[in-house]
Amino acid sequence: MTDERPQLSVSQAAALMTRVELDESERLCRDALAVGRESPEGLGLLAAIANARKDFAQAVELAERAIALAGRIAWIHVEKAIALQALGQYAAAAVAARGAVDIDPDVPGGYPLLSQALMPGESYCDILGRFHALLAPRSYFEIGVARGATIALVGPSCVAVGVDPKPDIQGALAVTTRIFPLESDVYFASRDVRADLDADCVDLAFIDGLHVFQQALRDFINVERFAGSGSVVLLHDCIPIDAVTASAERRTQFWTGDVWKVIAALRKWRPDLDIQSVATSPSGLGVICRLDPESRVLRDNYDAIVAEFLDQAAPVTPSDRLDRLSVVDNDWAQIAARVTRSTGRGRS
Repeated sequence: MTDERPQLSVSQAAALMTRVELDESERLCRDALAVGRESPEGLGLLAAIANARKDFAQAVELAERAIALAGRIAWIHVEKAIALQALGQYAAAAVAARGAVDIDPDVPGGYPLLSQALMPGESYCDILGRFHALLAPRSYFEIGVARGATIALVGPSCVAVGVDPKPDIQGALAVTTRIFPLESDVYFASRDVRADLDADCVDLAFIDGLHVFQQALRDFINVERFAGSGSVVLLHDCIPIDAVTASAERRTQFWTGDVWKVIAALRKWRPDLDIQSVATSPSGLGVICRLDPESRVLRDNYDAIVAEFLDQAAPVTPSDRLDRLSVVDNDWAQIAARVTRSTGRGRS
């Protein structure tokens, strides 16, 4: 919200809103609007109150009135997007969220709402949990542990290895989980993956390290060396939202980097792989099957692949994403059926 508001009571209402005193906040806002001309900030705050009360149709109407008065207040577009998404109007919600980030790329909630509108359904973390349930992996390898939310999905019968130079684990992990505070290149150069996993191969892997094409490609190459015929590799951040957030250099708080190029490169250089990019928020989940640990195509042609894809523009239209990234709907039944066909693994 903007720092300066035309009427003190609207400012007071905003303060009360942060303490969830909705009735008093609404009263102050409506009093302010009653005694003077309508202000976009006051109407926008009323839209936020309506959203908090789950009166989403009212929130849309109020936000639209506010936008008609002053169209370039990003947080009001966010409130409109929240309401439209709650009403199941995803296409309209995407337009509203796009309007917000076009005004201010770092407006709170802007890009997350846009990604949810474009890729509705379960989040990538939910889908990752489903993979654990489907495959019941005995060995799991993760690059990019962060706070541990995804590696915590590992079951008690699975040996897990997490690699992250600066892990910040926030909760309890399974006793069979080991975290190595190393950069992934250093880990692969210095550790015995099979010994760390106490397994002949990696059953399930999740790559979510640096959001940079070259590094993500190296991570895939290294993980595939330890794959089996039924292994599955998952790659985060593989569907770009737009060119700004999918660039190699970070310019916004919400940032996926150019990891999507890994999928594009694999589709060209490794047609033997079975690849699907699941449209799950916030930035897609690549699912890669039919792995071949003996393949040297990527290793032997790494420099040529990087040179070919490094400066390519992100595919941001639905048709381009489908053509270059094999994007599929966020439909677990279809995703699971395809994985089961490719790997011969799966359980109900």
